[in-house]
Amino acid sequence: MVGEALSGQEALRLVEELAPDVVLLNTTLPDMDGLVVLRRLREAHPEVQVLMMGVHRHVCRALVGGAAGYLHKDGELKEIGELVRRVARGEQLWTKAQVAQARRWQEEVQKRWANLTEREQEVLGLLAKGKSNREIGVLLSISEKTVGHHVSGILAKLGVGSRTEAALWAVR
Repeated sequence: MVGEALSGQEALRLVEELAPDVVLLNTTLPDMDGLVVLRRLREAHPEVQVLMMGVHRHVCRALVGGAAGYLHKDGELKEIGELVRRVARGEQLWTKAQVAQARRWQEEVQKRWANLTEREQEVLGLLAKGKSNREIGVLLSISEKTVGHHVSGILAKLGVGSRTEAALWAVR
């Protein structure tokens, strides 16, 4: 073990500084989503293997995001040393069932995204950045009422109940 980070920002900094072979990354960090850290690591350091650790609901996103494997927090962690060594050798720890589940999840996400119009995709992107309807209207040169119509369409097409849920869907 060459380092330990208590936050996502610290983890990103330490990877730059220490150049580890494997990063054991928690999905829940105090300052950012561990899956965001995963994405940034894959972009900046594709040579670094990432083994994710968290709760079940993040498995698909971790696989699609490029992690080499996923450990469940409530699972047996006695073999963690061996798993890290396997990942360091370039092995992928995904089961066929996990890969199939991730493919289904990704197809569902792509299908929902494709159902949105180009304008709805723009509005959703701005919602995900925390913009109000008024701010979105100004940025896209449309009325606040039109933004509201787009938000209603987004909610219906994504099958979510609020703009907050839609923003979270977009971020995930």
